[in-house]
Amino acid sequence: NSPPSTNCDVFEGIDKIVKSFLPLAKKYKVKLTNNLPLNLSNIVGDEVQMQQLFSNLIENALKYSGESSNVKIELVKKQKNRNSESNMMGIQIIDNGKGIPTEHIYRLTERFYRVNADLSRERQGTGLGLSIVKHILNRHKGELEIESVPEKGSIFTTWLPVSKTDFKQIKRDKAA
Repeated sequence: NSPPSTNCDVFEGIDKIVKSFLPLAKKYKVKLTNNLPLNLSNIVGDEVQMQQLFSNLIENALKYSGESSNVKIELVKKQKNRNSESNMMGIQIIDNGKGIPTEHIYRLTERFYRVNADLSRERQGTGLGLSIVKHILNRHKGELEIESVPEKGSIFTTWLPVSKTDFKQIKRDKAA
């Protein structure tokens, strides 16, 4: 499967996802906040797969961070240059919830792997979400970083290639 070559408005996509998950956030008593800037650059990506990727990450944060936790979506302040070809944009899903024990982190993206099978069943988890995230990121030449401290929370960072042509700017230029 070749990597996508179309531009994707990541802010608009994530904003829709956040709005669609507000009832679930309320159900789990979790505060969900989108702190991404409105003028976020586009990424090179398949819009449907980006929705699936961020839906999986946000839904996991809501389901497993625990009551009264906060889930935030933020832009990574630093730039990541893997090579001279492409700039990478980092988007983080951050929670201050239960966290994940260190010994489980390296296995989280395996198909059907679950840290807590009972909680996964209760929250209707299949153990496929993060393996799908990993597959989508591989196709998009992106990366996933996972940091977690038990009882402090988790940070899931996705790195995705930034579009060389920002169509939002082109649209603005045409409108002027």
